[in-house]
Amino acid sequence: MTSSASSVPDASPALAALLCTHKRGAAVALFPVPAGLPSREGLRAAVQEAAQVLRQSASREPVPFTLDQTSASGLCHSFSSMHFASCSGMTAENLAQLFKWILARSGSSASPLKTIGVVVGLGSFTGLRLGCAFANGLCVGEQRELWAIEIPPAEQWNDRLADLPHDCHAAFCSPESGDADDPYATGTGFSDIYIALKQWQDGGALLVDVLEPHYGREPTPVLKLKKELESHSS
Repeated sequence: MTSSASSVPDASPALAALLCTHKRGAAVALFPVPAGLPSREGLRAAVQEAAQVLRQSASREPVPFTLDQTSASGLCHSFSSMHFASCSGMTAENLAQLFKWILARSGSSASPLKTIGVVVGLGSFTGLRLGCAFANGLCVGEQRELWAIEIPPAEQWNDRLADLPHDCHAAFCSPESGDADDPYATGTGFSDIYIALKQWQDGGALLVDVLEPHYGREPTPVLKLKKELESHSS
């Protein structure tokens, strides 16, 4: 005899996640995908709404938090069923913990997660690899869609950020590198999430079977070596 609990369909809404990673930080967005629409229309509507909600939060002070296992500091905006979080520090150590933290904040498990968007470029060599590897792992043995999102270099973000409030909170923008020895070790902030959501919304994403990073920069040691060679030749 089938129990009543097992005969009740899962009423949890489908969730979509967005991952943005750099060498010195990670950011994650988690938001629901509406039912009752064709899958592509529902996803596009969800991404558009998430971008609008995040834009409305640009003037607000985010809520600080600390990851228990790594003691990394982070910032979060939460609005009903939408959550946006960024975390500074070593991405390899913090990405999984940040993802676990945002799921816990939403009161959900990973089970309703059906769609994952990941920034595959442009960005730091190390961060892109970490984001892609983590998302690929989340999809092993699971029926989840993977979307590879290509974003323009930061110096071309002005048009995308032009509609933000004039009193935009300082924490909304991506932090500069705190590593004096590595100027390419940029952090990840809410503006990264916003740009990626806008790209996703406007068709700057590709549905893929496996994510592969599109390196926007060469590894830092290579960049340093090239800089040294240029200085010697000049």
